[in-house]
Amino acid sequence: MPVLVVALFLACNVRADESCSRPAEVVLLIDTSRSIWPPDFQRELTFLQNLVAEFDVSPSATRIAAVSFSSGYREEFGLDTYSDVQSVQLALAKIPFTAGDTTDTALAIRYARDTVLSAARPGATRIIICITDGRSNNRDLTIQEADKTRAEGVLLLAVGVGAQVDYGELSRMATESTNQFVHTVTSFPGLESIKSLVAHTACQATLPPQVTTTENPQNDQNQAIQDCGGKPADIVMVLDRSNSVYILDFMEQLSVVQDIVDIMDIGPQKTQVAAVSFSTNVTVEFYLDEFDTKSDIIGRIGKIQYTGGVTETGKALSMVHDSVLSPQHGARSAETQVVIVITDGLSQDMQFTKEAATLLKNDDVHIFAIGVGPHTDRQELENIASSPASDYVFEVDGYQALNSIKYLLAIKACNSQSPAFPSINLSYFTASFCLTSSLTL
Repeated sequence: MPVLVVALFLACNVRADESCSRPAEVVLLIDTSRSIWPPDFQRELTFLQNLVAEFDVSPSATRIAAVSFSSGYREEFGLDTYSDVQSVQLALAKIPFTAGDTTDTALAIRYARDTVLSAARPGATRIIICITDGRSNNRDLTIQEADKTRAEGVLLLAVGVGAQVDYGELSRMATESTNQFVHTVTSFPGLESIKSLVAHTACQATLPPQVTTTENPQNDQNQAIQDCGGKPADIVMVLDRSNSVYILDFMEQLSVVQDIVDIMDIGPQKTQVAAVSFSTNVTVEFYLDEFDTKSDIIGRIGKIQYTGGVTETGKALSMVHDSVLSPQHGARSAETQVVIVITDGLSQDMQFTKEAATLLKNDDVHIFAIGVGPHTDRQELENIASSPASDYVFEVDGYQALNSIKYLLAIKACNSQSPAFPSINLSYFTASFCLTSSLTL
């Protein structure tokens, strides 16, 4: 029975999805120590009330308990005490501020795991969400309890509020000491920006893993390597890191991009690769002339950080046009220029996104648009992509399914300098992945 421990510190704004209706047991660990200013404690409770609203609270779906902690711990209510969102919210509003002298995080984690979650329903995902604004009073014991929790199948995301948290302690608590699993916000008002991401992460943890395969992956790869060998091009990967992308799906996205790069014939006189990530802000991860070996590019892609935020696809495309595909950053006007956009949702400004894509296409840049999941917009993907859409627009049902099209995408990208795309033997590709019915080869 999996256990998810979520300790909050992130900035996002995504709506919890239908997976929240799956059975889950959620325990809220609430810091009530005196290092918290009383008005901030009320902000902490308001955040938790808003967070609870993201879940499908009912006896058959999500059940919620709360444990406060400072000098010791106190069970505020159990998993079977309340059966609807409104009742849980009212109970949270009544939690007293004890202003204890210490921060007994370890004892709270232990009590939640061993006592509160002992009443969990068989087969339900068990989740602990812990909010704290400071160092625990016994760092070693806190880490020990977190280790024990992870040993029972816990996915631990550590979250801290304010300047007094111990990032090292949070990292040791977390499943991994990366930005995917350890997050901080600078103040209690900042908690509001992360509630939907926390709910989304918790909900996704209740889903079984998806597996997508192809029957002939070796044939797919062989044709991709053959088509990409010795062909110079400037390729820019534009990657969505907004909060609608689940953290583990983001890692899957990076893995697929690494596999695509591994097919390319990399070098200063061959294929050059750049990467841009986007959410609320746009980051040029590296320029075309920054790395000239395949291993360096693959390694750097693996270090791209997930941030969450809104989907500013237009700003990313504008950055590619104005900066990345410029001679001062290694772009070669005599070689084919290709942009591959991967996104799982609507952009913030569809008209601006369309205009930014048009500027690139007017400069003879080939743009591939890959839509992932059910929340993309077909028309926007076509607005982004080059023509015809049948060659430049891909739609898959999830990030796992990207693995099924990565070699096909590489073949298309490597042949985009040709007057027409080559005929591709369809026997190389299976229908075990979900492509839009309008995709033709």
